[in-house]
Amino acid sequence: SPYTTIVGGRTNGIDSSSESFIGGGNTNQITASTYSAILGGGGNKVVGGSTHGIVGGGVANIIKGASTTSFIGGGFANEIIQASHFSAIVGGWNNLIDVGSAYALLGGGFNNTIDTVDWGVLVGGEANTVRSNSDYSGTLGGSGSTISESLYATVGGGVRQRILNSSYSNIVGGDHNTIMLGSSNSFIGSGARNFMTNGDYSNIVGGHSNTLSASTHSSIVGGYENTVQLGNYNVVGGGYTDQIRKSSYSVVGGGQLNWILGGEINTHNAIVGGLSNKIGQLDAPYWMYDNPLHDFIGGGQYNTLSATSDSSIVGGQHNLITYSDNAHIGGGSTNIITGSTTGVIGGGLLNYLLNSGHSNIVGGIQNQILHSLRSHIGGGSGNTISELEGFDSLTASIVGGQHNVISGSSHSFIGGGDTNLISTRGGGEGSVIVGGTGHIITASQGHSTIVGGLQNKITGYHSSFIGGGRYNLIDTSPESVVVGG
Repeated sequence: SPYTTIVGGRTNGIDSSSESFIGGGNTNQITASTYSAILGGGGNKVVGGSTHGIVGGGVANIIKGASTTSFIGGGFANEIIQASHFSAIVGGWNNLIDVGSAYALLGGGFNNTIDTVDWGVLVGGEANTVRSNSDYSGTLGGSGSTISESLYATVGGGVRQRILNSSYSNIVGGDHNTIMLGSSNSFIGSGARNFMTNGDYSNIVGGHSNTLSASTHSSIVGGYENTVQLGNYNVVGGGYTDQIRKSSYSVVGGGQLNWILGGEINTHNAIVGGLSNKIGQLDAPYWMYDNPLHDFIGGGQYNTLSATSDSSIVGGQHNLITYSDNAHIGGGSTNIITGSTTGVIGGGLLNYLLNSGHSNIVGGIQNQILHSLRSHIGGGSGNTISELEGFDSLTASIVGGQHNVISGSSHSFIGGGDTNLISTRGGGEGSVIVGGTGHIITASQGHSTIVGGLQNKITGYHSSFIGGGRYNLIDTSPESVVVGG
C-alpha cells in the first residue's frame, strides 16, 4: 500500500489501499480502499473498495461495500454499506446507511436506517427508517417512524409515524400517525393515531384517531374519531365522531355525532355543529345513502335532512325534513316536513307539514298542514289545515288560536279563537271565521263569514254572514245575514 501513513496507536492496519491514512487509536483497518482515512478511535473500518472513505473516530464504525466518498464522524457501530456513495453518518449508535443510498445523511441517534434511498436525510432520534425508493425524503427526529416508497416526504418527529407510498407528504409530529397508499401531497400536523389513505392533497391538522380515506383535497382540522370517506373537497373542523361519507364539497364544523351520508351526487352540504345531526339516509346503515344536495343544519341536536336538496334546519332538536326540496325549519322541537317542496316551519313544537308544498307553519304547538298546497298556520295550538275526501285545502290560512280546522276548503281563513271549523268538501271555498269559539261553516258553495261569538253555524249554500252572538244558525238559505244576538 504505497503512500500510506499510520501515525500511532496499536494494531492498526492499511492493506491494498494506496495513499490512505490512520491517525491513531487501535484495531482500525483500511482495506482495498484507496485515498481513505481513519483519524482515530477503535475497531473502525474502511473496506471493500470504499475509496475516499473517512471515519473520524468512535468505535466499530464501518464503511464498506464500495461505498465511495462516504463519511462517519464518530459514535458506535455505525455503518455505511452496499454502494452507498457520497453518504455520511455524523455520529450516534448503531445507525445504518444501506443498499445504494447515495448522497444520504444520517445525523445521529440510535438504531436509525436509511435504506435504498438517494438524498435521504435522517437527523436523529431512535429506530427511525427511510427506505425503499423514498428519494429526497427525511426524518428529523423522534422514535420508530418510517418513510417508505414516498419521494420528497418528511417526518418532523414524534413516535411511530408512517408515510407509505405517499410522495410529497409530511407528518410534523405527534404519535402513531399514518399517511399511506397513494396519499400524495398530504399532511398530518400532530395529534395521535390519525390515519390517512388514498387522500391526495388532503390534511389532518391534529386531534386523535381521525380517519381520512379515499377523499382527495379534504381536511380534518382536529377532534376525536372523526371520519371523511369516499368523497372530495370535504372538511371536518373538529368535534367527536363526526362523519362525512360519500359526499363532496361538504362541511361538518364540529360537535358530536354529526353525519353527512351521501349518494352518487351528494354535494355541497353543511352541518355547523350540535349533537347527532344528520344529512342523508334516514334510519339506515351507514353504507346505504340517498343524494342530499346543498343542505344545511346549523346546530341543535338530533335534527335530520333525508332525501332533500336545498333544505335547511337552523337549530332546535328532533326536527326532520324528508323528501322535500327547498324546505326550511328554523328551530323548535320535533317539527316535521315531509313531501312538501318549499315548505317552512319557523319553530315551535310538534308541528307537521305533509305533502303540502309551498306551505308554512310559523310556530306554535301541534299545528299541521296535510295535503294542502300554499297554505299557512301562524301559530297557536292544535290547528289543522287538511284535505277531506280527496278535496285539498289550497291557499288556506289559520292565523292562531287553538284546535281550529280548515278541511277540504280552499282559499279559506280562520283568524283565531278556539275549535272553529270550515269544512266544505271542495264544493265551497273562500269562507272566513275571524275569531270566537266553536263556530262551524259547512256551506257547500262557500264564501260565507262568521266574525265572532260562540257556536254560530252556517250550513246553507253560499255567501252568508253572521256578525256575532251565540248559537246562531243559517241553514239551507243562501246569501243570508245574522248581525248578532
